[in-house]
Amino acid sequence: MAKIVDRGIVEHNGLKGSWELDSDGTLVVSSPMLECRETAVVKGGPQSLADVMWRQFLDRKGLGATP
Repeated sequence: MAKIVDRGIVEHNGLKGSWELDSDGTLVVSSPMLECRETAVVKGGPQSLADVMWRQFLDRKGLGATP
């Protein structure tokens, strides 16, 4: 069973979410307040990918139009 090996916070336009990376390389970006849960398999730094995933989610919701 995979274990959480790293975690952090993502923020864009004042909207915050969190990310967790497990030992299998699965990155989950989530925000219960915005009902968001995005998942990807990573090879490399999780924070930058979490930032990208978070912005893509906000863009789909119409909340991330500014850089």
